[in-house]
Amino acid sequence: MPTRFSSKYPVNFAAACAPAGARPRVWVAQGWWMEEIYAGIAAVAAEQGWRLDERMRWHRGAPLPVPEQPAGVIVFTGDCAPLIEAVRGFVAAGVPVVDIETHGDHYGAPKVLSYDEDIGERAARHLAGLNPAALVFLSPRSPGAITRARLAGFRAGAARCALPVRVVEPGDFDPRDRPAGGRIGVFAPDDPLAREALHLCLDTGVRVPEEVAVLGADDDRTLCECAPVPLSSVNMGFAAKGRAAAELLGRLMRGEPRPAGPVVVPIAGVTVRASTAAPAAGHPELDRLLRHLRENAHRPECLDTLYAECGIAERTAHHLFRSHLGTRPLAVLSGIRLGLARRFAADRRLTREAVARAAGFSGLSALVRAERAAGRA
Repeated sequence: MPTRFSSKYPVNFAAACAPAGARPRVWVAQGWWMEEIYAGIAAVAAEQGWRLDERMRWHRGAPLPVPEQPAGVIVFTGDCAPLIEAVRGFVAAGVPVVDIETHGDHYGAPKVLSYDEDIGERAARHLAGLNPAALVFLSPRSPGAITRARLAGFRAGAARCALPVRVVEPGDFDPRDRPAGGRIGVFAPDDPLAREALHLCLDTGVRVPEEVAVLGADDDRTLCECAPVPLSSVNMGFAAKGRAAAELLGRLMRGEPRPAGPVVVPIAGVTVRASTAAPAAGHPELDRLLRHLRENAHRPECLDTLYAECGIAERTAHHLFRSHLGTRPLAVLSGIRLGLARRFAADRRLTREAVARAAGFSGLSALVRAERAAGRA
């Protein structure tokens, strides 16, 4: 099927339909496939009138084509030796190359990347918003650089929410092993591993997400939506990454200087599906705001800032809380922060002041006021 581009991307149809020989040929050389990356690249190619060629996508064991020298190359080669060798030849010939691989540097080319530590940290914040008793990270027996970085970010995010983390290999994961009456949050560093966790939960009679919430990463839409329980996943923003890489390549092809450092594309957040669905209030804006409060209560920002980040006016927020929950936003935020404070208080190394600030309160006096208000309620 033809790729359907967003209307916000103007397409130069005259250039796109020009004779192939008159259009610059751009190779996409990847040892790994994600359709959203290609969609972002293809949108820019259509605007610029490039002849896009993805035949250097690596099919394991299949011979690579021997292309004529291209005008530019976008690469994600991983450990694929034939691709690495071919791209090194382009670099040696002076062909502009953009590398979208975060880990490793085979070419010394400009990079467009996302930080895997941010993915892990975002996963921990999302799961913490579901108020689990503990968190689990599913790790392969021999984790690669991406998994190790995502685990480091996950641990850091969990520590900020005072949640313990167990690292478990898939073969040793038993979803029935959890605190009595408590829910656990499980993060797998990729969607296929998360899907296997879902199957294991269902095979052992464990309810998702009521007893075990499962979160993946990369947001492979087909895999996530066809999982036995629709799978929530950290959205990497692959289309934005592909677009950023193609835009940078276009500047290099025009002779502009390379950037001083990597171009960093922020992750797009979490695509929430049934595997981590929180109890809904029945109103999309209110559900979005509640999820944002749960995930960001540890930050010291005031409510106005959190409203703005959700694109919701203060008056609207107060109306939603009164109409649907019978309470005020500040009361809900204080309750979430008190829960965080109770977790942090279990660490005897922390002073009460440190506990208050780690939970998002402005200081100990604010924590004490919230405790007194909760005691009167």
